[in-house]
Amino acid sequence: MAFDKFGFPQGIRTPAMLQDIENATQSVQNLKDQWTKDGFNTAQIEEFSNSFIGDEVRKNLMSRVAAADSPNKRAEGRTELEGEAIHLITSGQAQLQSMMMEKIPLAKPEDPVGSAIKGMQITLDNMTQKMNTALQSMGNYADASMNPPMNLDAMIKDTASINAKYMKTIFNKMNEFTNKKLNAELAATVAKMPASKRSMFADMKQVINQDILKQYSGIGNGIGGMLSGILSNTLKPNDLIEQAISMVDNPSTPTSNAFFRNWIPGMSVTQGEKIKFRNNVFTVGRTGKTGTTLPTTDTDSQSNGNTTLTFDSFAIGNSVSGDETLYGDVKTHPTVPICYAEDIMGQAISGSKDAIVEANSNVIKSMNAFLDDMKIELGDAEQAAKPKARDASLDGAVLGITDEEGLGNNQGGSFYITDENVATINAGNVTNRGVGIASTAPGGGQGLTVDITVTEGGATGTTEGESYIKILDGGSGYNTGGGSPSNTGTNTNQNTTGGSGTGCKANITYSGGIGTKVTITECQGGTGYKKGDVITITGANGGSGCQFEIIKPRGRIDQFGLVLRNRGTGYSTGDLITVFREDYCSTAPDATFTATQTTDPGQVKMDAPTSGKNKPQGLGGIMSLLGGLGGDLSAALDFKNITANVFPFELPPNPAVSDFYTLKQGGGGMPDSQQFSLSSLADNAIDKVLPDDLNIPDKIPFALPTKGMPDISNIASDLTDAAENLSDNLQSYT
Repeated sequence: MAFDKFGFPQGIRTPAMLQDIENATQSVQNLKDQWTKDGFNTAQIEEFSNSFIGDEVRKNLMSRVAAADSPNKRAEGRTELEGEAIHLITSGQAQLQSMMMEKIPLAKPEDPVGSAIKGMQITLDNMTQKMNTALQSMGNYADASMNPPMNLDAMIKDTASINAKYMKTIFNKMNEFTNKKLNAELAATVAKMPASKRSMFADMKQVINQDILKQYSGIGNGIGGMLSGILSNTLKPNDLIEQAISMVDNPSTPTSNAFFRNWIPGMSVTQGEKIKFRNNVFTVGRTGKTGTTLPTTDTDSQSNGNTTLTFDSFAIGNSVSGDETLYGDVKTHPTVPICYAEDIMGQAISGSKDAIVEANSNVIKSMNAFLDDMKIELGDAEQAAKPKARDASLDGAVLGITDEEGLGNNQGGSFYITDENVATINAGNVTNRGVGIASTAPGGGQGLTVDITVTEGGATGTTEGESYIKILDGGSGYNTGGGSPSNTGTNTNQNTTGGSGTGCKANITYSGGIGTKVTITECQGGTGYKKGDVITITGANGGSGCQFEIIKPRGRIDQFGLVLRNRGTGYSTGDLITVFREDYCSTAPDATFTATQTTDPGQVKMDAPTSGKNKPQGLGGIMSLLGGLGGDLSAALDFKNITANVFPFELPPNPAVSDFYTLKQGGGGMPDSQQFSLSSLADNAIDKVLPDDLNIPDKIPFALPTKGMPDISNIASDLTDAAENLSDNLQSYT
């Protein structure tokens, strides 16, 4: 039940209360001026004003309640679901509105794990909304008229039963991943077996698959009781009921025993009176006026103005945030972020760890026993079954890049030339220091090279070797100028014409007035030129017709002009990588791109503990007994066994957008802030430990026939007997 700034349940505003608020608002203005002179800030003055107005409204409300409770008061009207507007609604309409706004999760076949996590979150959110309605119905007629179910334990149990099917999806995915990895690892073993032994191995493998499927199904079938215990331990429904009852005792019709005036500076108090400041109740030591010092709970007794205050108790609950608890801080129902669903799933996986270990251990034990029986006559099979070290030589190879990111870096850079197998520099990582803050510390990657394409820029280089420009026509008449011009020499920084761009200046070397060599002036290559452009040197001292062709311009790398060549090793997703070139025009290499995907197996591993009696073994640790068969929970849950686009030339289908739908508003999706994280789920599964006092109820059963219900197979015979008896009776009657 949320409260407004005056300390009343939100939405409760009778005409009389509105008039009281208006009158008190006018009365508090003079006090505000005094509080400003006393040096209080705007937020404190606003808090004191709200306290004064709330006290005045409560005082008048108590008077009206006392008058209404008088035996001489005539009964009036009837109860309605009414607001301050003129509209009236029935309880049936309120129930219909609630039902039409309830979220119904949608399953996404292309993302079963993500759909299961979101489905659990949506189911938990529906449960908390129902719990909130039930708790608020204790003091709210509109909620009470909806006749909500009041058994919170039953709500939790029903929600646990629904969420058990989502956990079933998680366990099925783990089972699927285990079988796939097992089959991949055993392929080499089967290939080395003699043909006469393979049929025996196939029979054993079928039995093992049946056994592991049975055990994983058992884990999923029994998860409902564990989820019920986890939810009860987290939500603590009995505590929620106590808080709701405490709020109902004094929601909007306070009694003289429950009403504590709020502390404000300069208020008159009486010895023995109890006053409240924020969530703390104090007892007045002597009659007088309060001062300008905010009450605290640091001392047993404190001077305040010309009176004293002694801390008595908290107004509501146990104030976990001390004196800073304000109206609305105490909640009667939880909100459900996506991380809460991850936490519940993580606890359930952690609680099922022994069962998971047992299921996987049985596979390993059975397989190793079979291989041990064969090792005498099949030495090669024994060798193939030994653990093999994982080949980490290609870890960190870059699989995908983007030049659309870089957190402010120059997209495409400058002064680059089309080239192949260009080296790169590791320039940091976009994720090392938090969202939106790039780390400049170089990573451990090396060996990554790229092909780059530059189609537009400035002219560069020299015509010697014809790598970047080449002479088409030497022209004629070029000379050094001056009093005795020579037709052999070099003119520098000459203007040019022609081509797609502008601004190119070049140095021309000539002999006999004919150009023999052209070199582009550094930093004066111009802009906008393209491959194949023909440029003419005008010749400041005379001469004309010397033309050269641009083979490769120098400029920014084209969009989509970066192509991986050698993928390198040791890189991480998010690495910022700069394309190398020599410093040009006092400008260091500045074209940076981001690695979006690497072969890094990740950091979250379900490794087996190395000590302890009957030590549990994680998925990766158990599977490694077969040799190189390993993985982590993130990989298992992100594993794609079947893809919709069977052929490589097929486009994948567009994934569904909606995560749920309501009867009133149709489909809807979870916001970006509510996206799940498989790594967080893996962390929870590893780190979470179920409390020792967790009350896990008996296994929640499926629907069963009621006691005394006859077998279906006997119904037909019973009907036949009844028909025969009826026929005999009719014959006897006739």
